[in-house]
Amino acid sequence: LWACLLFGFLDAAAIRMQGVPLPVVGEVPVQFIQALPYVLTVVLLAGFIGKAVAPKASGKPYVKER
Repeated sequence: LWACLLFGFLDAAAIRMQGVPLPVVGEVPVQFIQALPYVLTVVLLAGFIGKAVAPKASGKPYVKER
């Protein structure tokens, strides 16, 4: 849910940033601004998922007990 809200916020920010000159760089090409929500979402999610720990039994076959 938070990833969807983050992407929506970044997409709305990208729409607002089109055609707005930045102080140091000037006008940024529209293609970079349109790619910004996708890049930032992947980077932020990779940062959060990198801290996740896999289950201990991952990769071990399940043997059903009788």
